[in-house]
Amino acid sequence: MDHDSKISAEDAASLRIEYRVHTGPWFDFTDAIERCHHTLGSMGAPKSGRFTYPFEKPRNGKNVALLKNAEKNLDEFWHKIDQETKVILDGPASAEIRRLFVQDRTLQRTPEWIEPACTKALPMVQEMYVPFSQLLNCDQDQEISSTSSKTQPKQKIKTRAPGNPEISTTNEIAQSVAVQTEPRFALDARALKVFETIFFTPSRSSNPGEIAWADFLYAMVALGFVPEILYGSVWQFSPDSDRLAVERSIQIHGPHGKVTKIPYLKARRHGRRLNRAYGWNGRSFTLDSKLQQ
Repeated sequence: MDHDSKISAEDAASLRIEYRVHTGPWFDFTDAIERCHHTLGSMGAPKSGRFTYPFEKPRNGKNVALLKNAEKNLDEFWHKIDQETKVILDGPASAEIRRLFVQDRTLQRTPEWIEPACTKALPMVQEMYVPFSQLLNCDQDQEISSTSSKTQPKQKIKTRAPGNPEISTTNEIAQSVAVQTEPRFALDARALKVFETIFFTPSRSSNPGEIAWADFLYAMVALGFVPEILYGSVWQFSPDSDRLAVERSIQIHGPHGKVTKIPYLKARRHGRRLNRAYGWNGRSFTLDSKLQQ
């Protein structure tokens, strides 16, 4: 090592101080989690059906009870993490860690079960435009929305933390605005069936299924993407600027080997990725009567 590349003792000490400043909050955060790891381990363990979540099954009293129980237990788990780490993450030096909790996601909660004879058709899922963790929701008037679509941005609705009685009204307003402002794509029956599956909303009688990879490719092309296989099972879907008003591409793993269909759970993950990337959901797609066969 030549003379110019050597670090002086003063520089080394300065680097150690700077390192501590930048990494200190991470150590404080992990120490806080370590102190309560026994409690968190018990609360987060998938034992005794605590997180049984039969979302793919038709809605009935039994399945809804399981869904709501899993959601309640998950909320309690994250509330405990919030309690143990809030003081640490409130500090100005913890900005990097806080960014991990600031991702726009749509929190879904299952409504109470009401017997069909007592009511009209009810929504099977309630979308709540609030952050998954409440660490950063200190400002009760903070504007929060789901991932915005680059085709047509959604109007942001002010919300309050979960548990506030005003959230139900706010959710109704948010859903109403979303229905009016989100993009809609008119597709033929084959393509529409694909998006109805990956953005599946359970009903009392419907059942989900697999998606043939050929049908998924067909649906993405019908939407305006140009598919290209990169390597292995990785496909890239690039938007055709003349047909689809989005900018970013998305990469999705296709089936490989003798497998030709996308399992239902993986198809739902594709749907969540499309939602985060472009803001689309089940209401974004409709049947084009001119394309019916």
